[in-house]
Amino acid sequence: MRDEVSGAIVDSLFSTASLLASILGAARAAEKAISSASNIALLSPLADAREQLGNLVYPGFVSAAGLSQLSRLPDYLQGIAH
Repeated sequence: MRDEVSGAIVDSLFSTASLLASILGAARAAEKAISSASNIALLSPLADAREQLGNLVYPGFVSAAGLSQLSRLPDYLQGIAH
């Protein structure tokens, strides 16, 4: 039983680490997309996108969101980048 539980924990750990790598990569891509936009007409939408990004990825976001909500973050971040 111990080996079974230990294996499940390790699998969950690797899955979570992979998800976090995906989230951080998507956050970096969103920040880069926001920073590279230079059209003055987009200032307000870009400020909104930057605020949304800051509300999704911030120090402590992993524990605040929880694992069930973390799985949705890559989609939201890709939307911001788009």
